Amino acid sequence: MAAHRIGTGPECYDVLVCGGGPAGLGAALAASRSGAQTLLVEQHAMLGGLWTVGLLTPFFDATNKRGLSREIQNALAPAGYEKLFREDLTYMYHVGHLARLFDRLIVESGCGVQLHSLVGAPLMEGRQVVGVTVHSKSGDQPLRDARGFSVSGGQAAPGGVWRHY
Repeated sequence: MAAHRIGTGPECYDVLVCGGGPAGLGAALAASRSGAQTLLVEQHAMLGGLWTVGLLTPFFDATNKRGLSREIQNALAPAGYEKLFREDLTYMYHVGHLARLFDRLIVESGCGVQLHSLVGAPLMEGRQVVGVTVHSKSGDQPLRDARGFSVSGGQAAPGGVWRHY
């Protein structure tokens, strides 16, 4: 995964995504694939949120869908990693295969990732949120964001969910 200096002062990214669950994963992939320098911060040891760490086996009907659902099916089906759950073409996947796929997708997109990190206080300029402080074993790290960021799911910091675009 892309290396980023930790604890050496305010790092700046085009897009900072806090939370690597389904919504955060999709946001980070979209931003990174569009050319934005992106960092995904996740509190757990793997990406996927409820799909992986939460052990809620995901069920996908990607037959008539685009986006991440279709991408997951297209990546895992040829390797034999999907199991037909219902006759309406709803599939389920093992969380370990999903976690490996999510790692690969993030690396291939060029997105940076920082695991085992908690989102803390927002960085403010006047009344505008311009980043967050991230807490990890490396200490507190201020992360600034040039264009926009999203905090989703379990990474919602004290004060609520921020969306700035």
